[in-house]
Amino acid sequence: MALNKINKNMINGLPEELDSLTEQLADTNTQLKDTALNIRSFGAALDGVTDDTQALIDAHDALPSAGGRIYLPSTKCLIKGIVNFTKPVVLQGSMIPTLNQSIGSIILLSGIGEIVLRGEGSGVENVYFLGDATHTKNGVNFLCARPWGRNIMTGWVGQDGIVIGSETEYANVNSFHFQNLRIKDSGRHGLYIVTKAGSAPDANTGMIIGADIAGHTSGNPVQISNAHMNTFLGIHCENNQGVDNNSVNIVNSNGNMFINLYTEGQGGYDIALDVNSKENKVLGMRSGVFTTYQDLGANNIIIKRHSDGIETLMGKLNLKETGINNPDISGTWNIAQNGTNRNLEIKLGGTSVGADIDFTSTNDNVRLVADKLKLGNNSVSKFFNNLGTITIGIVNAHSTKDVTRTVTGVSVGDIVQVAPMTGIIPDGIMVYAYVSEADKIKIRFANVTATNITVADSSYKTFVYKTS
Repeated sequence: MALNKINKNMINGLPEELDSLTEQLADTNTQLKDTALNIRSFGAALDGVTDDTQALIDAHDALPSAGGRIYLPSTKCLIKGIVNFTKPVVLQGSMIPTLNQSIGSIILLSGIGEIVLRGEGSGVENVYFLGDATHTKNGVNFLCARPWGRNIMTGWVGQDGIVIGSETEYANVNSFHFQNLRIKDSGRHGLYIVTKAGSAPDANTGMIIGADIAGHTSGNPVQISNAHMNTFLGIHCENNQGVDNNSVNIVNSNGNMFINLYTEGQGGYDIALDVNSKENKVLGMRSGVFTTYQDLGANNIIIKRHSDGIETLMGKLNLKETGINNPDISGTWNIAQNGTNRNLEIKLGGTSVGADIDFTSTNDNVRLVADKLKLGNNSVSKFFNNLGTITIGIVNAHSTKDVTRTVTGVSVGDIVQVAPMTGIIPDGIMVYAYVSEADKIKIRFANVTATNITVADSSYKTFVYKTS
């Protein structure tokens, strides 16, 4: 009797359970649809022979207005037409692409085939854009705000490999973020970051982390046009050997920063900046076969890697002009520390005449014009340094010992800094220096403790900044 009752109740409640399950399945299906659509589900052949352009368009159109993810299996998807993604789309591949063209998620571009992402926040991950012999367009073009990408590879495309922005139509692509890019043998530029000429710059405040760009013979591996305040970390440009092919070419762009830039084997300059490019910075530049760079702009800073390191002054030096008076000599300006006396030296290195050329006031081959060095609110018109061993011995409790050095040209009121080059300053000893009279620096060792302290002989360097 009880068993029959239970069975009856279960049977009576079954329709309601089925209705609830149907609703749950519908919700799950919607969530899955919003999250990822496999291009196979829209008729893509994925054989590298059949044109899958319409299947990719249909997958995009099936996404909700808020966008979603389109999944590309590990195979070849042939695209012969232009695919415009107007919704926020993530084009998701199956694995990090490699040069092996038989594995991974490959979009095979033919003719005018091109992927254009226009929906805000769109991105690409784990996809290889590979052009065939007939391809004439870009590999992938981001025309949306806040685009992003990871593990993207392009090879042998007809025009530019990866384009962020456009030179023919206005697009806001600010705050882009890309990492681990590999760009090979594009028909023109490799990585192209651009705002249409004549428009307000809107390819700004983006970041590229890790890019390997090689094999370009026409355009520039990295082309930056009308784009401001972007950061590039770990960029490698090698074997881009076209005539006048600059590894990094910057046009009408301000405030961009490269940290650790490696260039080798280009046909033109390692880096070139036009007259409208200002305040760009390259911090750490290394070249296997260093040619030179061209800086026609203003207040750009390029620091080449130097094995002895660079001794940095706590100030700002505005170089107004660096140049080579002798048109038969080419080379690269280097600012580096002398490994013997620790002086900061300016040289024209890697010259076409063989030896480095020191910058001196009597050298007719090179020239350098600089504004005054600024330390806080003080203008510095000249800089002196002095190095030598100081013997102090015992400094009694609550007393001082002075050492005087001769530095011709210093005056009372000049700024003096002092630092030990060998050894350390004992605890309880304060060291400072000042100009006591014309051509004289006084270095004072003050014992601020209640006990006597012995100061070992050490080499001390003084820096004097003549103010005006």
